[in-house]
Amino acid sequence: MNRQTDWTVWQNAEVVARFTDGRRAGIPGTAAQFETMMRLLRHVKHRPLRVLDVGCGDGVLTRTILASEPRATVVAFDGSDAMLARFREKLSVANESQVTFVRGNFNEDDWVDSLPSDRKQFDAIVSGFAIHHSPDDRKRIIYGQLFDLLAPGGVFINLEHVAAATALGDAMWIEIFSEHVAAYQAARGHSIRPADVMQQVNASHEQDANILAPAETQLAWLREIGFVDVDCYWKWFELAVLAGFKQV
Repeated sequence: MNRQTDWTVWQNAEVVARFTDGRRAGIPGTAAQFETMMRLLRHVKHRPLRVLDVGCGDGVLTRTILASEPRATVVAFDGSDAMLARFREKLSVANESQVTFVRGNFNEDDWVDSLPSDRKQFDAIVSGFAIHHSPDDRKRIIYGQLFDLLAPGGVFINLEHVAAATALGDAMWIEIFSEHVAAYQAARGHSIRPADVMQQVNASHEQDANILAPAETQLAWLREIGFVDVDCYWKWFELAVLAGFKQV
């Protein structure tokens, strides 16, 4: 069932700060997700990489890529001024000239027009926990637009929050997520119970912006659009790395 959500909760500076400072690094499986992304990028032949980071948030994917691909250039696209401000704060001076920031909403049909006129073909398109804020019919449209933006041989990599197949899986995900974030906070001297983690998340209405789709459904969309070598390259409960290439 499709529904509309208000993703603009992520324009709230306080919500952004709580997530980027208190929970982002505590999400379980982060290292494995990033390793999977970088392994997929190795299979793109063109260098230096031309990258589009869709829903870039505070830039964690871009920073990870630039650490291993120092000659890459990135268009960082997001709809939240608060997130883009965080990105700029965390971007090293050495990398500033390699990143072009674009504010826009990928739920609007013409969002591609806001990209720089000379930067509309990419070797890699990455996204981290962003597209799940769009209704399912919009997700599929976005995937088609991203396919058109890819150069032949390019890859789309989506690190995403996906729907659990069962209520048990969803309950286990909430349990694991809250425990990991609480442990992350405790290691930094901030004692918090797992139950309080979820209370904070619920109070900020972040989850109200989620429209989760099963990994299998999204993989089918990618294949229908024309992506090849489509797979869920990593998955743990409701976290997944979905990817597909554009045939040469």
